[in-house]
Amino acid sequence: MRIYPNFYQTFSCIGSNCLGTCCEGWKIGLDKNTVQKYQTVKGEFGEYIRKNIHLDDSLEYIEMDSDMRCPFLNETGLCQIYIQCGPDCLSDTCTRFPRRRLPMGKHQIDGLSLSCEEVLRILYNNESDLVLCVDGQEGESLQEVPYIAALADFIAWHAAFLQEESFAFGTALGTVLYTSLTAGEQLRNYDYSGMSSTLQQYTDIYQELRQAPAQLFPEDWECVAKEFLFNLTDTFCQIIREGNVFKSDLYLWDATYFEKSDTERKETFYKHLLRRNKSSLHKTFMRRVAVAFLMGHYLELDMKETKSILLDKFCNYMIMVEILPITWAQTYSEDSAEFFTRLAKICRLFDQTSAMETLISPVVHDLFQPNELMYTMAFMYLFD
Repeated sequence: MRIYPNFYQTFSCIGSNCLGTCCEGWKIGLDKNTVQKYQTVKGEFGEYIRKNIHLDDSLEYIEMDSDMRCPFLNETGLCQIYIQCGPDCLSDTCTRFPRRRLPMGKHQIDGLSLSCEEVLRILYNNESDLVLCVDGQEGESLQEVPYIAALADFIAWHAAFLQEESFAFGTALGTVLYTSLTAGEQLRNYDYSGMSSTLQQYTDIYQELRQAPAQLFPEDWECVAKEFLFNLTDTFCQIIREGNVFKSDLYLWDATYFEKSDTERKETFYKHLLRRNKSSLHKTFMRRVAVAFLMGHYLELDMKETKSILLDKFCNYMIMVEILPITWAQTYSEDSAEFFTRLAKICRLFDQTSAMETLISPVVHDLFQPNELMYTMAFMYLFD
């Protein structure tokens, strides 16, 4: 039996029509079968392939060139391995991207990474909510693999709750944190009834969170939220720029921002916040982005703690994809072609590099000790 989001079947790689490329900025891992195939490619091109295969901690991968692009891309953005050797010589990573998959027994759950600009376009232009679809043979049952059945229920709950417009989106994101940090660990520990019971508490948690910021910070909780957003975003941008992560100039603030003093940067940042998009179309898009991101990353729950997925990745990702576009020029608004290209590059930091885990999260945790409440207030300020 196969479970997948309803926009999954819509996706098709647009190849050279892609304004960016998925083949830049990350170590493209190679499976053993592909490496063996590459050992048999003859001639100069075979030598060129093997020259660009590297080994790091038992992982064989394709090293990016000096421009942080795959050395096998030609001038039109097409893959030379595909052209010269055929599709059967592509690695598993290149064949599947941006698809994600969790196989278990006879069943599997599929998702899509938001590191692909075409996936983001589909989400933006899709007229219906994201839901899970199930395909299977007669007589098959998800109950044969209880973990898959429970994971599907877990994902479906997020999709329904986050896209319900009667719930303020920012508060709903906070409710996901408080609810899913517990429910996710119950799922990981195969406590499926406990997970179901925890998820049923979401309306009470939502109502409590609606009142919490004003009760805890009666003078001005929005100032606390803005301060946290500045510190988080400023730290993120500084580390990415100093770490020379691939073409960061394409999605971070321009160089003049980094020349400002701390006070000037904060003032500029607060002015940017006032420009954020508050249209209903944008909020609908962001609801779908949140659901799609979680749909993909929850496939890793059997390997990663819920806290790592939600606090280290999901929270920071949702903040960055909302804030960084505010600083881009008007030519990169949501109705421009380049908008989705830039947005995909932000997700690539979270999905295809270790920058968050190794560079950013440790510093953020040491400096600011962010928790569910701080992220919730940030979400409420940005989206409610």
